[in-house]
Amino acid sequence: GTTDDGGNSTVSVVTFIKAISSTAQNNSSKVASRYEIITRIESTMNVYLYPCLIEYSLISLTVFFLMWKNVGKTREPFLLRFGDRHVFTVNCSRASRGLLVGGIILLVTILTLIPTYLLDDDAISVTHITELVLLFVSLLFVCISFAQTTKLYHDPHAHVDAFDRVLILITTVGDFAYSFFGLFASLFGEQSASKLPLAIEISIGFLAIFQTFLQSGFILDTLHRRTRTKEEIRNKPGREAVTALLLINLGK
Repeated sequence: GTTDDGGNSTVSVVTFIKAISSTAQNNSSKVASRYEIITRIESTMNVYLYPCLIEYSLISLTVFFLMWKNVGKTREPFLLRFGDRHVFTVNCSRASRGLLVGGIILLVTILTLIPTYLLDDDAISVTHITELVLLFVSLLFVCISFAQTTKLYHDPHAHVDAFDRVLILITTVGDFAYSFFGLFASLFGEQSASKLPLAIEISIGFLAIFQTFLQSGFILDTLHRRTRTKEEIRNKPGREAVTALLLINLGK
C-alpha cells in the first residue's frame, strides 16, 4: 500500500511539473507573439511618422532661428500697445467643393493602404501607382490654383513672415533632394523585384520634382496676392482648389 501511495504521489508531482512547464511555454509564446505584433506595428508606422518628425524638426529650427534673430530688439511703444491685440477669424465659405473633392481623394488614398497589408507581392506596385495618381492630381490642382490666383493683385511690398519663407525654402530643398535621389535610383539602379514598369518609377521622379517646383513657386507667389474689389472678396478665387490641394498633400 505504501509503495502504491509513493508511486501515485510521484506521478502527481511529474504531472504537476509538466502542467507548469506547458503553462510557462504558452505564456512565453504569447509574450513572443505580442512582441512580434508590436514590432511589426512599430516598423510599419515608422514609414509614415518619419515625415512628421522631420517637419517638426524643421519648424523648431526655424522658430529658434527667428528667436535668435530677434533677441535684444525692442519695438516702439505704440507698436507694443496695439501690436498684441490680434483677432483671428476663419471664413470657410467658397471651400465646400474643395473640401468634398479633397476629402474623397484622401479617403481613396487611405483605402489603397489596405491592399498594402494584404498583398505581399503587389504592395509596392499599389503604393507606386497611388503615388503617381496623387502627384498627377496635385499637379493639376496646383495649375488650377495658379490660374485662379493670378487674377488677384500682386503686391510686391506686402509683408511676408520670414518664418514662412525659410520653412518653404528648407522643405523645398529637402523634397528636391529626395525626388532627385529617387529618380537617380530608378535610372541607374538595378531593376526592382516588383512587377512595376521602370517608366512608372521614372515618371514618379519627374512628376515629384516638377510638382514640388511648381507648388513652391505658387506658395511664394500667393503670399503677395491681395484682394481689392468686393467681387474678389465675395468669390475668393482659388480657395476651393487650394482647399482640395491641402487635403491631397495630406494624403501624400
